Amino acid sequence: MSLSIQLTLLSFALSLVAMKPWLSACLKKGWVSRDVHKPGDRLCVSVGAIPPIGASIVALTIYSWLGEDPSIHYVMALSLYTAALGLFDDIAGLTNLEKVILAAVPFVFLPPQERIVLWFSLPPALFPAWSALIGTFAVNGVNILAGFNGLEAGYSSLVAVTLAVHGLLSGNIPLTTSCLVFMAAMLPFLFYNVFPARAFPGNAGTFYMGGFLAAAALLYTQEWVLLLMLAPHAFDFLLKALHWGRTSAKGRASISSDGTLRPPPHPSLVGIILRLKPMTEPHLVAAVWALGVLLALSTFRLPPLIHSPA
Repeated sequence: MSLSIQLTLLSFALSLVAMKPWLSACLKKGWVSRDVHKPGDRLCVSVGAIPPIGASIVALTIYSWLGEDPSIHYVMALSLYTAALGLFDDIAGLTNLEKVILAAVPFVFLPPQERIVLWFSLPPALFPAWSALIGTFAVNGVNILAGFNGLEAGYSSLVAVTLAVHGLLSGNIPLTTSCLVFMAAMLPFLFYNVFPARAFPGNAGTFYMGGFLAAAALLYTQEWVLLLMLAPHAFDFLLKALHWGRTSAKGRASISSDGTLRPPPHPSLVGIILRLKPMTEPHLVAAVWALGVLLALSTFRLPPLIHSPA
């Protein structure tokens, strides 16, 4: 466990040291985008999550060199692939269908495992399809429920901490180590990402978050925890999918003169929250985080509906 703590501290330190120089370099290069939920033309670094991605990968590489767990190679490979896919989307742009398909592809190659899903046995032959579905859902889900200062990085860190605790309770130290490394790398970035943000994760960051969490959950049999904690993302996606083509008005939440956010014109989780109670952006993010805390606590109370055979 001491190695886990050392790697967690290393990941945090590397991310902390790299953040400020990276943001300065991005500002000089003009890699910025407008914060659409602020009045005026406030600009933020658009690819601010590169340092935490690099820091966590360095720490996990050391972990793999020490031969602690061979599955770490899969976590690293899938995380890097999804980060690269997100960066390509940031630069060139991908269609929604391309994002779904390309995010699913690498998860097909995870080592086959048997699962019990509800009361049904999922044989190893079907595990690639199962992995692809979980992987592309997590990657695109984190990317869809996004756009507000601190929401994605904070919520993903909460999911990682929850997975880490489950790993600790079950004696799965590699799961705990990898998730703590991820969370520690995100904390310095989160400092610059919370309201008022100075940096955005970009799709490179959001894809990385979803890809890492999906890889860790699949490899260490924690899909139930991941799916339960990403229930808000599934609900948000379902609302948007059901009304796709029915609602002519498209757009984002807008800001009122009193600083509160107006709900977007299309159905969404954010829209429901803002219609129930108008609030500022920090309060909206805190509300989603609070929902995440409740779901995290429920993962320790509800029986796992997805697990490995006894």
